[in-house]
Amino acid sequence: MGYTVRRSHEIEFIMSNPKLAYIICRSMDHLISAACGAGSVIVCESEYLCWKLFKRKNMFFFACQLAILSSAITTAMNGVIHFVPNVQRLPTFIVMLIVGLVMVTSYPIMLLLRLRIICKFNLIFILIPIFQGILWSALKYFWLNWMLTGNDYKIYSIIQPIATAAITAQDIAISVFFMVLAKKKFENIINMKNVIIINIIAIILECIIVICEFLFVSTWLVLSIFVQIQVRLELSVLVYIVESHHPLYS
Repeated sequence: MGYTVRRSHEIEFIMSNPKLAYIICRSMDHLISAACGAGSVIVCESEYLCWKLFKRKNMFFFACQLAILSSAITTAMNGVIHFVPNVQRLPTFIVMLIVGLVMVTSYPIMLLLRLRIICKFNLIFILIPIFQGILWSALKYFWLNWMLTGNDYKIYSIIQPIATAAITAQDIAISVFFMVLAKKKFENIINMKNVIIINIIAIILECIIVICEFLFVSTWLVLSIFVQIQVRLELSVLVYIVESHHPLYS
């Protein structure tokens, strides 16, 4: 409750200072423009790598495609909402919820399928990120109500960071498990130093997302552009696996 009150006081303080509000708005303009520009470059690189890596269009390929496209669409929609104020809010927010669900489920599924390369497990485990994604999207009801009516801000500001932290913990656990197993099985085949560095960077991005959720509450832009970067990093890991001539990708 103290956190929510502090956040409300911060918003009131900003709104009561026109100069500060102007600086923040201008900074957001530049930030969103930069994110959309970077996102367009990242999606092109990711698509190129994805089509180059997967000779067979299997489940892994489609999971990568969903992660690439959903995060790119979310980044683009953030730009549309910010720079086109007359856009219809309700349909746009509903589309963002649907695309967001795909984004927060496809990336961990991508991680699980990458883990399955070196550790065979039942595909039923893929239902875990799907369940978490559905729960995350359901909690976004409070975000939708807050954005449209201004109500439920207190509930949203408490629940949303917790939901994001749960998804982040899931992704970090998968990445750490992959690094441990890959180091044991592929140390003499794959350049493990680079693989570990890439995974550590992805984990750091996950932590930044959670920190932003607790500091700023609504962080769709941070989430989408960071997921784009993470997907691009995971594709880089797959490049090392392909270079080791793993039979799954030959």
